[in-house]
Amino acid sequence: MPSPSQRRRQRHYADGFDEAPGLLGVDGPIVSKALSLYGAKLALALHANCVGQALSVHGKVSVYTFTNVNMIEDTVPKQLFEHLPERKTLKQGRKHVGGQFQFASRKTIEEGSSAHWVLFGSAFGYLLFASESMAMSFVPAECIFRPGCMTEAKPVSIGLGPVNL
Repeated sequence: MPSPSQRRRQRHYADGFDEAPGLLGVDGPIVSKALSLYGAKLALALHANCVGQALSVHGKVSVYTFTNVNMIEDTVPKQLFEHLPERKTLKQGRKHVGGQFQFASRKTIEEGSSAHWVLFGSAFGYLLFASESMAMSFVPAECIFRPGCMTEAKPVSIGLGPVNL
């Protein structure tokens, strides 16, 4: 049973809807791997934009995925928001996707490294680090990617058999 503070956060993320928000679970291995690969690709692009050059083949990217479940349970490291600049979004003329996509990026004190926070509405987000030389020993192995990770085999569903439409 959720605590009162978790219920308050859940109502906050419901964003005015009459019913409880749909909670996004990414615990399955296929969805989790696909989101991690997308996060790695996004980190490489944001790093190049922030630092001014692409990450070399020796660099590393760490990817942490957070969903609205993490936000409700208050397991998102909010103190990181304090160290990143104001959030940005994608714009073209007067059109923007601020309600759907926001990000913040900053170079770190270590040369060739950057940190990024990406939010897709209130459904999920990424905490991304990219570095040429950071050891990242504090990061679980399944969260570390290298440039070229998208050339590896993609996650696929197995054992489902043919689908009849």
